[in-house]
Amino acid sequence: LTRQISLSKLNAGAPVFVPKATSPQPPPAALQPGQPGVLSFPPVPVQPSPPEAPSVVDVDDQNASVPSSSQKSSALSEDTRTQVVQQVEFYFSDANLPTDNYLMKFIKKDPEGFVPIPIIGSFRKIKQLTKNYGALAAALRSSSKLVVSEDGKKVRRAEPLADIDLDEIQGRTVVAENLPEDHSIQSLEKLFGTIGSVKMVRVCEPGSANSVNSAALAKHSKTDRVVSNKLHALVEYETLEQAEKAVAELTDQRNWRSGLHVRLLLRRMV
Repeated sequence: LTRQISLSKLNAGAPVFVPKATSPQPPPAALQPGQPGVLSFPPVPVQPSPPEAPSVVDVDDQNASVPSSSQKSSALSEDTRTQVVQQVEFYFSDANLPTDNYLMKFIKKDPEGFVPIPIIGSFRKIKQLTKNYGALAAALRSSSKLVVSEDGKKVRRAEPLADIDLDEIQGRTVVAENLPEDHSIQSLEKLFGTIGSVKMVRVCEPGSANSVNSAALAKHSKTDRVVSNKLHALVEYETLEQAEKAVAELTDQRNWRSGLHVRLLLRRMV
């Protein structure tokens, strides 16, 4: 059996739906002061801002610039300059330079025997006087024993180092360990001067590169080389006999642990 249902019979009597156009509503009227429920405040007077003052540009300030560190005054005092010159002259002296392996390394590397100013300025005694390389170079220009390069970056001896027998110099040099509390150069010169004529005294830090000229000691056996891990002094006498006498008389035989110990820089083979 088949049933046919006509959809047209469903809600056949319902009216056709037509949407109504919504009429626009007028905007709400603005609230006026004085109406109930509206707070009113007195008007705040607005004062005009004062006219902006014209900017004033100083011509000098406009052209001025902050001075750089190199432009600031770096001149040393007369006393400091004298100390700097004397100390550097000692570094390049005949008494010190032949046994100063560290400086000789730079001198041999440069064709004219110059040493860079920063190398000199890195030494402890120089750093205590000045850390300005420009001031250091300016001070060294006043020395008659030294020559500063035109660019102010290097310094050398005015006179070339004469041929010196390093073995002979180091043969009359002693090494002093367990130094006294007052181990200034002046104090050590006085102490070792009781034995003979002292030509040079140099105080070296532990493991200092300046303590021994390795080039001069290269031909000696390792057992003959002096290696010190303590604060020590190198004392150069005028003769070998004076150096041997210092070893015999100044060494504290009763206190080998902390007493003064003096020995020859180069130990002679029997």
